[in-house]
Amino acid sequence: MLNKKEIYKLNFILNFLGKRLLPEYFYEKSPALMNKWSHQICRQAHVISCYFIDKWLNKDRDINYNVQFCESWFTDSVTKKNYDHSWVFISNVSNPKDCYICDIARISAHIGFIKSPVGNFPDNYIDDVEIPQKRLGLDFNMLLQEREYYTSKKGIEIIEDIENRLKENKLDNI
Repeated sequence: MLNKKEIYKLNFILNFLGKRLLPEYFYEKSPALMNKWSHQICRQAHVISCYFIDKWLNKDRDINYNVQFCESWFTDSVTKKNYDHSWVFISNVSNPKDCYICDIARISAHIGFIKSPVGNFPDNYIDDVEIPQKRLGLDFNMLLQEREYYTSKKGIEIIEDIENRLKENKLDNI
């Protein structure tokens, strides 16, 4: 189980990644596309976050965590419009009740990296409602092999740039 200090540090680093570093990175690479899509990078942010969460949580530990990229449709509580969104679900291999949700790219609400005693239900932390039949759980390692929309680079190629930027900001390790 992660302690409060580890959760706090992960929340801080991942929010920096999702709210500052990644938006800047994608804007540098493709300002016109970022403006066209209102700087929405939830898929990219969460695929890349999966890589770092897996690296940080499964390094030099007695406990192993499953890290899963999730995507679904939600209904906005105000506009009643449906929208696509992604997040990361993390669960302890030997204790499935030890689980966490990471959502660092939601525009309408803020979740961050939190302990989730209720399991993989991000709509428990926001006003919007998930359409559960639309949920997908995807292998983030497979997604890192695909070309990313804003840069046309494979996700795994972007990781090296992001690792360097995290190191420059002394945020490369929990």
